[in-house]
Amino acid sequence: MKLMLKIVVTLIAIAMLVVFIIPLTRGVVNCGNVTGITVAVLMILGVIFYDKIGEACSSSRPVRVGFTVLGALIAVIAVLAVMTTVSIFRGSYTEPKADSVVIVLGCEVKKGNKPSLMLGRRIKAAASYLEEHPDSLCIVSGGKGGGTISEAECMKRELIKLGISEDRIYKEELSTSTKENLEFSKKILQDIAPDAPVAIVTNEFHQYRAGMICDSLDIKHGSVPSKTSWWLLPTYYVREMYAVLNDWIGGPVNA
Repeated sequence: MKLMLKIVVTLIAIAMLVVFIIPLTRGVVNCGNVTGITVAVLMILGVIFYDKIGEACSSSRPVRVGFTVLGALIAVIAVLAVMTTVSIFRGSYTEPKADSVVIVLGCEVKKGNKPSLMLGRRIKAAASYLEEHPDSLCIVSGGKGGGTISEAECMKRELIKLGISEDRIYKEELSTSTKENLEFSKKILQDIAPDAPVAIVTNEFHQYRAGMICDSLDIKHGSVPSKTSWWLLPTYYVREMYAVLNDWIGGPVNA
């Protein structure tokens, strides 16, 4: 491996380590940043031991076969990563129809009754859409997790603070997953506006999988994506890639 290529690979790996470690310092640990950190460490080890690996492959057929299989596996993973990335990106930009019923998907409630950073972004995105479409109704969906109130109640309170009329907001407080968010919200939708299209409010990386679940439930939908902080996006994006692959293999799951 030429020196310049080694430097480039090492710098990329260090950047990945920084990006995926930052969420750890904020208490965010999931398969996304674990995967990112693991890949970065393997890249650095690959640079350090590149010459020795080359010598081992030259002198040992089993080692050479093993690294050939590893290379093929990496190629398959890369193809799947591109496929899921394209799907996730496209899912973020499905324009909702005018005056859709907004369904806001829940997220963590902090300090008992305060929205987490990502939930706060979803609430603001929903409020913006509802202000632009004054005839639209809203379903806030999310059960009680670690907070003293449900995610739905937290969202309702915050939307009212942002000027959204209480009589436009309906709560769904039983769900514990994205699938349940949409299943239970559909029951409310059938009562308040059975033929109305839906605008799903969630983070941009989550829109595609939410849309897949909507399709399985025969819900006409568009997306109102909320932005994710740069330091969280890579971690949650990689985690979402796992979830998308899982759904492709077995259909929408209760997660």
